[in-house]
Amino acid sequence: MSVGIWGTEMIESIMSKAFPGAIIERLDTDSTHKKGERKRIIDKVINREIHILVGTQMVSKGYDVPNINTVVILNSDAIISIPDIRSEERFMQMLVQTSGRAGRRDIQGLIVVECGTSSLHLKDFIEELNYKKFIEEEILRRKYHGFPPYKRMLKIIHKNKDREKALENLTVIYNILKKYENIKMRVLPPGFNYVEKINNLYRTEMFMIYSNISYVKNAIKALENIDYDYDIDNDTL
Repeated sequence: MSVGIWGTEMIESIMSKAFPGAIIERLDTDSTHKKGERKRIIDKVINREIHILVGTQMVSKGYDVPNINTVVILNSDAIISIPDIRSEERFMQMLVQTSGRAGRRDIQGLIVVECGTSSLHLKDFIEELNYKKFIEEEILRRKYHGFPPYKRMLKIIHKNKDREKALENLTVIYNILKKYENIKMRVLPPGFNYVEKINNLYRTEMFMIYSNISYVKNAIKALENIDYDYDIDNDTL
């Protein structure tokens, strides 16, 4: 079971009540911070010592577990509605990766996806697991809106131990950059990263879309003495 913004501990508790005889484990950053813990959990799944595995997106990545035949993705809107132009792409990638966890070899698998209003337009892609068709339409959408790879993108990142402060500080940066916005440079609103917290730091981000770096130089100069990180053209299609 892969979880959206719902906490894995809460889902584990719900599943324990729903299936009182089942052996349930969590696979997330909190439960696997000790060395070797992740391998221990996966080995238990392979050896059929776990009935239900509850986890974050890390469950979908890189594990060859032949005994899994049902995968449930909860609250897909939590990923798709993130203020990130790649949120739908990331969701479809996760869905394809997750499909590889269910029904491997000679076992037919079942994938259940909880969809809300934000993901209804992806319904056909989800049902068909048609990543190629999704990418073809996504490329056209990005061209129409002037998103990468047709324009360049600079991501501004701010991290803080306090969740509210993380977004508040990035909002200050957003308001500064917004003053420099013009037809050749767009500034998109701030929000939390799709992996909101790592190493006890909350991660917020915002994007600047432009065609030439010269359009953003003055805006970036205005951020002197402000704590932030940046990433240019990361993971474009």
